Amino acid sequence: MMLIEETAVPEAALPVDQFKAHLRLGTGFADDDVQDAVLQSFLRAAIASIEARTGKVLIERVFSWELIAWRTGYGQALPVAPVKAIEEVVLRHTSGSEVIADPAHYRLEKDTHLGRDEQQESVHYTVDYTTGIVTFLHPPNAGDAVTAGFEFDVPVRFDTDRIMVSVASFQAGDAPNVPVVEIRV
Repeated sequence: MMLIEETAVPEAALPVDQFKAHLRLGTGFADDDVQDAVLQSFLRAAIASIEARTGKVLIERVFSWELIAWRTGYGQALPVAPVKAIEEVVLRHTSGSEVIADPAHYRLEKDTHLGRDEQQESVHYTVDYTTGIVTFLHPPNAGDAVTAGFEFDVPVRFDTDRIMVSVASFQAGDAPNVPVVEIRV
């Protein structure tokens, strides 16, 4: 399985000015755009790190995804969420020939983070997407395990006062390690 980012996070979406204020850059740096490219790379690294750990896309962009085989006959979980649309599904035969699948043969289900267990929405449960309430059409038996995942925002801050980077490593394409710590409110 390979997930490829086809479009980058737009520069306008990166909060560079807020990042400068957060870092409290010394005199001359905060008002200067010289460091903007480095700060943008830090922000992109932080976004990539958070997205990799959570499986959640923070800023909308286009991805392509290559898959060797379906996990089950029922469906395939996508590696990231939320997904707004699937543009096309291309089936590639081992001979190299490709066929674009008919959109009538696949669908995108909203990401509810419910454990599947071959359960189907509207057959086994309903979801109110405005409130997040899941209602079982037939309640589980006493002692049956019910699992669910939840989406929530966690405020974080950078774990260090300094991010060490050199021009040589930046030009070589190295992304710095940007550790974050959860802020307990």
